[in-house]
Amino acid sequence: MKNWLIKSGLFKSVLLITILSIAASVLITVVASTLAGREFNYSSILISILVPSIISPIVTTYIINMVLTNHQLRVEMQTLAEELQRSNDAKSDFLASMSHEIRTPLNGALSMITLLSRTDLTEKQREYVDAINFSSETLLTLISDVLDLSIIESGKLQLERTDFELTPILENMVTLFQPKAITQNDSLTYHVDKKIPRVLIGDPTRLRQLLFNLIGNALKFTTNGEVRVKVTQIDESKNKNRVSLLFEVVDSGIGIREEIKPKLFKPFTQADSSINRRFGGSGLGLAICHHIIEAMDGEIDVDSHDGEGSEFWFKIQLPYTSSESSADTISSDNIIKKDISLNILLVEDDPINQRAESALLEQDGHHVVLAKDGYVALEILEKCQEDTLSPFDIILMDIRMPGINGMDTTLKIREMAEPIGTLPIIALTADITQQNISQCIASGMDSVISKPIRYDELREQLSLIKVKK
Repeated sequence: MKNWLIKSGLFKSVLLITILSIAASVLITVVASTLAGREFNYSSILISILVPSIISPIVTTYIINMVLTNHQLRVEMQTLAEELQRSNDAKSDFLASMSHEIRTPLNGALSMITLLSRTDLTEKQREYVDAINFSSETLLTLISDVLDLSIIESGKLQLERTDFELTPILENMVTLFQPKAITQNDSLTYHVDKKIPRVLIGDPTRLRQLLFNLIGNALKFTTNGEVRVKVTQIDESKNKNRVSLLFEVVDSGIGIREEIKPKLFKPFTQADSSINRRFGGSGLGLAICHHIIEAMDGEIDVDSHDGEGSEFWFKIQLPYTSSESSADTISSDNIIKKDISLNILLVEDDPINQRAESALLEQDGHHVVLAKDGYVALEILEKCQEDTLSPFDIILMDIRMPGINGMDTTLKIREMAEPIGTLPIIALTADITQQNISQCIASGMDSVISKPIRYDELREQLSLIKVKK
């Protein structure tokens, strides 16, 4: 039907333009003959009729076809772009969903491994537990890399802007990788330029990710050698409120061949297939680093020669504060001593995570009340509303639960009167997309901890809760 209308409209347009062309041609011929004082020449009039009737339809049809073709091409390109966007969004949603579905059981596995490691084990049993833990951590890193790349390529990467200190980040990175370095007989050291301001402003999470990938790669390809991490202030920034920093991760490992360098920062790329077989890895880490540095308006590159080690470096500019006190600094009266236990309402629907998280919290001296979903949590809290003091110090809230999710549960809690309505709420979620994190905060949660849970991070969060007793 649509094609018929188009063809019908085309025919009418050609016919109309042809008639107008003939009329104009005849009129011009008659007027020209009159002005010239010549008698009417019917052969001239016939020619003036025949020429437009032949040429006009051809030219008109060609022009209209060109217009329609270009219009149809634009429509098809727009449709294709919309389909590609829908496909990309579907891919991102699928990866986020799969990440959540994998992270949830992985959280239970890693939590149980942590519980098992706290028991009395023989040397051989501890070796087995360490192997399981290493494999689980490797799987978690792979999942995180795939999800991160999907988020970045869909243009949804958002950088935080918060106060942080650089030296503790480097200290934590070295502490994290020191066992691996010792196992491989590697020396792992770091140095931070004393000129760098103590409190910087930026995204410490992404900075940790950059260093984690670069230090991890350096150790992966270095045995019986050394890995040095160095941060230097460079005088490239003319803005007095920003500082230019050069981060260098130098190793004495296997090095990189010259022809491989251009491909290093592309996804799923490693030096060659033998590298993947020998050392493993997804080949996503450096691509993610490249995208993060681009988002920070920085620069990243590598200097290396085959068999002579490598130096990966990146430059970024960060604002800083001259104040000695950081916005993240916690006053002493807000810090809980280690021997003070908390009354915790744990809202979690997964049975294995319920057991593992409860056991780990109780081993740290806390009292845990379990709610298997949001409805049960609301029932418990509604019964507590008549009390002058809350029986809980904090709520740990899972996000994806049957019936009512963690964000909707939090919104209902925030509608309750004090002290229930003002209880600190920490999200425990396997969905670590920036959109989900932002929605958690918008719903009234105080902070977000990703699953699998890092219990050092959870302890740190719990240590900042001011007990109102």
